This record gives sequence, structure tokens and C-alpha cells, in this order.
Amino acid sequence: MCEERSILSDNVPMGPSQTLALLYRRRVVVRRYGQSLRVRNWNGRSLSKQTLELVRANKPEILRLLVFVAAYRGHLQRMFRRSVRGCDQSEVQTFLDRQALLVDNLGPELARQVFLDAGRAYRVRTAICPWCTEDGGTCLEPKE
Repeated sequence: MCEERSILSDNVPMGPSQTLALLYRRRVVVRRYGQSLRVRNWNGRSLSKQTLELVRANKPEILRLLVFVAAYRGHLQRMFRRSVRGCDQSEVQTFLDRQALLVDNLGPELARQVFLDAGRAYRVRTAICPWCTEDGGTCLEPKE
């Protein structure tokens, strides 16, 4: 198996939130199992030593962030389902309040990546694009 390139560029220091966002953007699968992490590349390639060292160095914070990632994914999935049938004003306000709290915990870069991944997963699972206009004529999927 080939080893992937390091995800780091120019040795720029990254915090745990930025690290996790970059891993997701590179389609690295990061799973929490109790106090352990499983990190693997989507295509079976080995991760670089530098990437694995970065994950190890940030492990406690990444474990904490993964709790918020799971909560945000679930929150987004509920929102995508409700957008199909419509929401009343109180549901929208409750959603926005919860979303603000979760984004604050994740940071903007990681929250954006989770939002993109959750929307794409919803589209694959349901064949309904959460970003397309009602007439189906325009897809407003955010670009990476």
C-alpha cells in the first residue's frame, strides 16, 4: 500500500479543530471508540507518520470534538429531513439556537466540513439534495 502525502503544509501549527477539519476534507475517516481513536484513509492508503503524530498530539481534544461532531451531524440530519416537510417558526429558532451552540464548540472550519459531509451523506442516502432549489433547477451546494 502506498503512503499518503502529509496533510501538513509548511509546518503551520494547527489546533485540534483545524486538524480534524483537514482530515475530513482529505476524506480520512476518524472514529471514536471509547477513549480510543481509529483513523484511516478512505482509499486504504497508509497515513503519513507526520499525520499520525499530529493526531496523537491532539488526541484528547479530538476525542472531545468528536462528541460535538456526532451531535452536529445528527442535528443536521434532522434539519434536512424537516426541510422536506417544512418547519414552523419555533422549530427554526430552536434549530438555529442549537446550531450556534454546536458551531461554537466545533469552530467554523470544522463545522463547515461536517455540514458539507452531512449534506452529501443525506443526498446519497435519500436521493434528495439538501441544497437544491424547490424547482430542482439550481444546486446551491457550497464549494470546498
